Amino acid sequence: MIDLFLYLVQVAQLVEDIQRLQIMANKLRDTSSSQMALLEEELSSKTRSLQILEEKLATQSDYDEIKRELRCHICPAFIYFLLLLLALLFLKRYVRSPGELHNNTIIN
Repeated sequence: MIDLFLYLVQVAQLVEDIQRLQIMANKLRDTSSSQMALLEEELSSKTRSLQILEEKLATQSDYDEIKRELRCHICPAFIYFLLLLLALLFLKRYVRSPGELHNNTIIN
């Protein structure tokens, strides 16, 4: 009879342990699900931020490429324009009449 009583007590304890473990497992599952949802939301936000930064980087790269092209193609023309402008300013300042240029009176 005592053996049966001890057996029933052990069974009752095991049932309580199982119930307690099930509650803990459910809480852990809920906590894990919440954490996973937060991490997925954070990942989505970071992915959007990364896409925006990649677009900005592509835009900057395009801008840098345009700057390089402008340096290669426009700068020689711009320098030529500036030299022409300087020559015209020089002529305007030092040559007062068309004959002065031929009389070598430019040099002071």
